[in-house]
Amino acid sequence: MSPSVRFFFFFVVVSSLLLGRTSLAAQAFCSEVFTSHLSYHYFFNPTSESLPYQYSGRVEAEVTRLEALGYKEALRNDVVDGGVRDALFIIRDFEVARNPVAFEFVTALQLERVALKKIYNLSDNTYFELSRLTLGILEVETFFGRSPKYHLKENLPEVVSLLKWVLRGKQTPNSRGLTQIKIVPEAIARYYGVKKEDLADPYVAAIATMGYLAEALPWLRNLQRKYNPDSMNPENFYDHLIYIYSGRVIQILQNTSTPERNIYISRMVRRKSSLGIFYTTEPVR
Repeated sequence: MSPSVRFFFFFVVVSSLLLGRTSLAAQAFCSEVFTSHLSYHYFFNPTSESLPYQYSGRVEAEVTRLEALGYKEALRNDVVDGGVRDALFIIRDFEVARNPVAFEFVTALQLERVALKKIYNLSDNTYFELSRLTLGILEVETFFGRSPKYHLKENLPEVVSLLKWVLRGKQTPNSRGLTQIKIVPEAIARYYGVKKEDLADPYVAAIATMGYLAEALPWLRNLQRKYNPDSMNPENFYDHLIYIYSGRVIQILQNTSTPERNIYISRMVRRKSSLGIFYTTEPVR
């Protein structure tokens, strides 16, 4: 079928879809605060001793309080002492912390730590490094659930599929959810029963994003061993996972990956400092 015929077919179908769903799209565009449609907190982790951290806006005061309770901050690229008993995740950016999507997303990172570590055999240090990446992914992909483009894609998936067909002559799986995942990680689907339509929930999106990064980690290590890119070093090793996440692996293979210079990736990396992670190796008081 010629491109002109595909475009005509696309125009007819999109018009009919928009006429029937304009109000739904408008509602998504105009809404300023998007909240979770389903909370998985206690369904997934009913016996967790770690409760969602309630952000007060006084970061330094809270840090002092946590340190008095025996918590240490896990800084980037630090080797975290083994035997972590508990970990608390704090959003340092006040505006981000006020966003209910971001708050529930980070809550999942905290409450699902033990389960996800077990599923993927992750060390605490690796888990913390992957967690830092996810908040940036959430921001860049859908602006913490506020992006009009994201809501258009979620509300009109048929339009997205047709547009891909018109422009590329073929259809590929649509990215779904708050972190725009194409395929739910196999272990997450099996262990949690997560489906693509569940990825609009911030708690579920956090779990799936961590699973995606954890499953990409062995691939990245293999690429490092095989190609040894000049730009990859201990400081930015985990940042290179974004190249796999976003389908830019070719830049690693061609030795052109520079996370700090790539606008898309550097935005995600900068957001890592907004997530404060505090842990203790002592019994929780």
